[in-house]
Amino acid sequence: MKELEFKKLFSKLSHIKALSIDSKFEEIVQNLVLFVLFNSQEKSLKNDNDIKNSINDYYGINIKTSLIQPAIDKLLFLNKIVRDTSNRNLYLTEVSKMEIGNKNSENSNIEQTVKENWFKEVLNKYNFLEKRDFDELWKLLNIYLSSIFEKNGVQTLNFLNPSIVKDDLDYRSNILILESSYNNQHNKISFELFKDSVNMFIQNADEIRAKYTSQLADATFTSFALLSDDETKGFLNGKFSEMRLFLDTNFIFGILDLHKNNEDSSAKEIIEELKKNDLPFKLMYHPETLNEFKRTFDSKSIFLKETKWTKEISKIALEINQLSPIEELYHKQNINDEIDPSLFLEKYDQVDKILSSLGLIEYNPKFQSNDEKYEIEIDVDEFQKFYDDNKNRKIKSFQSFKHDITVLREVRFLNPKKTKFLDSKAFFLSSDYILGKFEKYYYKRDWEINYLVNPSVFLQLIRPFIENDYNSNKKFIDTFSISDFRSFDIDYSATKSKTLQILNDSYFDASYELKVQILRDQVLLAKLERAENDHNEKIKLIDTYISAENSKLVEENIQIKKKLQESQQQQDQIFDKKLRAEAYIREIKIESELKDIDKSNLELDLEFIKNDLEFEKKKRLHRENLDNWEESKNNYLDLQKTNEIKNFKSSSKYCIRPIVTLFCTIVILPLYLKFFDKIKDFFSEYKLGPYGDLIATLIIFILLSGTALYEIIGRTYFTDKEKVKNGLYWIFSKRKKLIEKKISEIEKQYIINHPKPEL
Repeated sequence: MKELEFKKLFSKLSHIKALSIDSKFEEIVQNLVLFVLFNSQEKSLKNDNDIKNSINDYYGINIKTSLIQPAIDKLLFLNKIVRDTSNRNLYLTEVSKMEIGNKNSENSNIEQTVKENWFKEVLNKYNFLEKRDFDELWKLLNIYLSSIFEKNGVQTLNFLNPSIVKDDLDYRSNILILESSYNNQHNKISFELFKDSVNMFIQNADEIRAKYTSQLADATFTSFALLSDDETKGFLNGKFSEMRLFLDTNFIFGILDLHKNNEDSSAKEIIEELKKNDLPFKLMYHPETLNEFKRTFDSKSIFLKETKWTKEISKIALEINQLSPIEELYHKQNINDEIDPSLFLEKYDQVDKILSSLGLIEYNPKFQSNDEKYEIEIDVDEFQKFYDDNKNRKIKSFQSFKHDITVLREVRFLNPKKTKFLDSKAFFLSSDYILGKFEKYYYKRDWEINYLVNPSVFLQLIRPFIENDYNSNKKFIDTFSISDFRSFDIDYSATKSKTLQILNDSYFDASYELKVQILRDQVLLAKLERAENDHNEKIKLIDTYISAENSKLVEENIQIKKKLQESQQQQDQIFDKKLRAEAYIREIKIESELKDIDKSNLELDLEFIKNDLEFEKKKRLHRENLDNWEESKNNYLDLQKTNEIKNFKSSSKYCIRPIVTLFCTIVILPLYLKFFDKIKDFFSEYKLGPYGDLIATLIIFILLSGTALYEIIGRTYFTDKEKVKNGLYWIFSKRKKLIEKKISEIEKQYIINHPKPEL
């Protein structure tokens, strides 16, 4: 599709998972505008045309301009975006920017979690893989999912409006898409490992992985839907009328768990979702479909009815591949409790009642004229030719071709107007992708829609209207897995069934291993296939095979005996050599032991010498450490002695002032008080005026009292008493003893902090 570059889009799908088809169409367009504004913040976006170009540049979606302006207007009204009044540019509000940033961050975290959990799961089984192998696996997985999602999205949109889809629809099966994804890369890992890893990713998906994968698929369809017109818009907004869904034979096999096809496995899911969500679809089946089911069922069960199966054969049957599902179901039950095949198959005789109980209605077809019958015959012939031209196909009978054409023509007849999905009255649900291709190339015109719908595509169609819980998401993504049964391999299922019957009836004495070997031998199976219904020829082939195997066993026994004899002779020779060798070894051992004793004595002497040398070395090092310690201590004490003398001298100077002041206070003040009157008379001689002598006397008294008070306060609060005490000691005591005492204390503290080295 030229309107959408899906490879560019796929790398950004996780960014726009919020564009879920759970929302209405208008909300989807609004979300796209918000996301492109978030991812184009460096650009100047002013109008709908700028937004359109930016969407195309970033996501590869060429959306119609007419859809964008209403979205811009709505977002402006909701205050999710704003327009700059100066330059007219459109911007996200801070709230919108934060919401989208959180969503992107959450999506990135989920993607990383999904990737890491898948790698752990793969490593659990393939523990030889390395980091680069995982990176290659993740790359291949994304290529495969990209192709699957694109196919699913295009096919789904085609049913809504075929005029939108320009490219040819991809009708390839999942296994072919997987092979194409693998072959287009230079891979170091094997294809089988890749296929197994993809199935692990899908089939073992937990809730987070199922939601992540289904949202990517939904985002793909949403992106395609953005290119559509009012028809798709109406559908996504929930406007559709009641429709009839005709179920193909493979769909009915899926309902009854008689399938090996992942498309058919979605049959039950569709029925459950239609009922659970009360969707207006009627489930129907054409009478020809019921007849086709019975023919197919009878052909698959005929081998079961013809014999009584043993538990051992049932065990073998479950160990090989390519048996029909009905046979596998029987053998699973028979392996535990032997049951008669007719009794087991009896419940399927009333299949119409089973279908009725599931809500399926049998359709009453219109009358067919001779001309219509003739046209059907012509279409059947054309379909057979078309079918044979496809490489990847199963063998089909004429009745099967006729059934397909009859039902498809009936469905198309019920839709006189074939241009709009919402106006359609009926669809044909089938996993037959070759029939879908035939409808496109033989019946459909360019402006018409298809009426054969794959179950996986139909699940995508109804996902906007169902509750997407884990079960719904899981069953939806299961349709993207790869079936182990490949329809284009050589199909030996019927041959294996007949061979099982022969082994059960005629070769019950054969070993279990031989029976399994017969059923797995591709060369023998090819010969049995060519024998067709010639039972005697098949017996002869198996007898020949067993005889050949027995001959091989006889020859192998002869060879084994011969090898045993040769081996015994070699063992005898070896035994003789061993005896001689043991005697020689004993002699060598005795010599060696004597030498070991001498060596031990020498080593012991050497050890004593080493110990003496080591002790002398330690003594020498101790003496050196002790001398260094003594020298360091003496240097430290000398330095401290010098510092202490300086401190004592400084303290002696510091204490002179308090001594002088104390002298004045203790000696002069009492004398002053004693001779107070004489001092007063002395000042009166100078005629200082009235009361002058008294004032002068009082001033002197105040000065002496203040000095005394100052000294008392100073000694109490301000004077460094320790310093005064040390100064007095220095002045009035023997200085040498004072210094020696102080240095002795310092020496003791030094020894505590720096212990004397020990030997």
